[in-house]
Amino acid sequence: GFLSELGWREFAWHTLFHFPDLATKNLRSAFDAFPWPPLRPTHLRAWQRGETGIALVDAGMRELWATGFMHNRVRMVVASFLVKNLLIDWRRGEEWFWDTLVDADAANNPFNWQWVAGSGADAAPYFRVFNPELQAKKFDVDGRYVREWAPESAARKPIVDLAASRKAALAAYEAVKRAEDVPPGMAASAGIKDLVKKRLAELGDFTLDESQAPDGHEIGERTETEVAVESLGVLQVSRYIR
Repeated sequence: GFLSELGWREFAWHTLFHFPDLATKNLRSAFDAFPWPPLRPTHLRAWQRGETGIALVDAGMRELWATGFMHNRVRMVVASFLVKNLLIDWRRGEEWFWDTLVDADAANNPFNWQWVAGSGADAAPYFRVFNPELQAKKFDVDGRYVREWAPESAARKPIVDLAASRKAALAAYEAVKRAEDVPPGMAASAGIKDLVKKRLAELGDFTLDESQAPDGHEIGERTETEVAVESLGVLQVSRYIR
């Protein structure tokens, strides 16, 4: 209830006080070994704009853009989809939420993103991957939410295969598990990431988008934040001057 939410908020601020880099660094250092693949800007843009072809994800992201708000259940779903189905670093999502949520909070935002990613305090296990289709059947039974925010989503081709991308995410997680098994004081083997990359290659391309672009924050010649500021017509406070 309400009191438990207050307790969660205080937990987030307590964590931020003791870990001031919460928005930029993994709380669990083992996650530094996670082999994030090169960023696909087309996938990040599709997620930001609610054009992924996954109905509940698209509805949530469009609600966020239109209102500056998103239901908490959907926040978890879209975050899990970004991190675990698209294999995009949780910090990308944290930045976007910070720039678009009217209730963005300097502690809650990174704390909850790390919770979903599995890298934070008392985090959800990484292998817990929210299935947006099952979540929609359970929490949007009559489809009212999706019809309101993304009515044409059923006709859009998904940018990723949910089952295959889940397998790819779990394969990538092997790097974290192996890093956690390294005894204290010893450096993790340089071959860990190579091993996981090999596993990912064996799975093949789990996406349905043929473009592959180098890592970077830019959309064209403008950053995501600049696009958001221009489109919303309001001044957003940059995450770098929290």
